[in-house]
Amino acid sequence: EAKVVIRHDASSAVVVKVVDGLRTNLKNALETGKVLLGRAIRADDEDGPRGALAHPSVAMLRLIDDVEAGVSDDRFLNQHLTISSETSTKPLLTTVDVLDSLQRRGALSATKVQEARTALRRANYALMPLSVQELADLVSSAPILNGTLVETGELRAIRESIQRIRMSDLLQFPKELPWLNSVLGASLLVLKQQWTGELDEAAACARSDWLLKLSDVQGWTHRLNEGAEQLADRYLNWVALLMILAVAQPRPVKEAYSRWFGSRILNPIANEDPKAYVLLLERAKVVVARGVDFSAEELEAGNGS
Repeated sequence: EAKVVIRHDASSAVVVKVVDGLRTNLKNALETGKVLLGRAIRADDEDGPRGALAHPSVAMLRLIDDVEAGVSDDRFLNQHLTISSETSTKPLLTTVDVLDSLQRRGALSATKVQEARTALRRANYALMPLSVQELADLVSSAPILNGTLVETGELRAIRESIQRIRMSDLLQFPKELPWLNSVLGASLLVLKQQWTGELDEAAACARSDWLLKLSDVQGWTHRLNEGAEQLADRYLNWVALLMILAVAQPRPVKEAYSRWFGSRILNPIANEDPKAYVLLLERAKVVVARGVDFSAEELEAGNGS
């Protein structure tokens, strides 16, 4: 109990420091004209009809004509790309969009933006986007110890942020399915990137093991409002995507990937779910047949030209 109290006091001190810093920066920005305040909406009865007008999200609508863009982290609002008044329509951004914009303009370094993204995830900022570049950079810089990727603070924040959503009822299906697909897709693409060029098989295995857990679609079955057949189809599609490696990769890389894929995915499926294994082999045959047909068409086109 004493440790909990100490941690609470430490967290409270950090919050007070952050708030004081915001107050100081806002005061300076107001004095220099860098920040302008809109007219406040006063409401004596917060529960009455006029009280709703004083809510920040609603009050923003009254200011939209005087700004270049609106910024809101309320997903009820930012599910839309724009925000409109009676006379104008402006882009609607999130905090993440603002960070990315500041980086493009050179106002923030990539390191500062990554620190901010990690802080948002730790603060339980939900449905954070995860780009291939961000994940690839963080995975490549994480140390490998005894065949295992050692999570950095940034990677842990990503994993826990996604895990919190998976363990809650926050995800709205199917409207927010694109977020889930983008996270799983980024994880798969970065996993495939480990098996290219000058291969360090041990490091590739360690990083792929971590990414495999992050991208495991089976962990979301209880959050997807789909029937058993749809869920099984989604899982088989995920495995089929993992099965495919770029044809252009050298044979040693393909063989190393095949060993990893077999030991982590294919062999467990064969032992634990023979029916799924048979269905997976059928899908593999279709993929191979399509590849052969495509190569034959390319060859015929080349000979005819």
